[in-house]
Amino acid sequence: MPTAIKGNKLGCVSGKRLILAIHRLLGSFGNISINQIYREGNFCAYKLTDYASSDGCKLVIFEHYPSFLKDLIFDDARGIYFPRVIAV
Repeated sequence: MPTAIKGNKLGCVSGKRLILAIHRLLGSFGNISINQIYREGNFCAYKLTDYASSDGCKLVIFEHYPSFLKDLIFDDARGIYFPRVIAV
């Protein structure tokens, strides 16, 4: 999670107004925690954002999960995960 969102010092940050708005919104919920999850840890969210950005869509409401998420959902239900591979 970027320090600008977790921390108290903003300094010179791109999107400063957005970050301040996020701080105000989070403050209204009381006790809340934000954690970063790499895309490998949340393939469904990654695939949905990939779909939205490639299709140029503004808003899509699915009545059922999209077919491109089927395998990911079943993998998650079976406890299959994909660790992040980093070259050393």
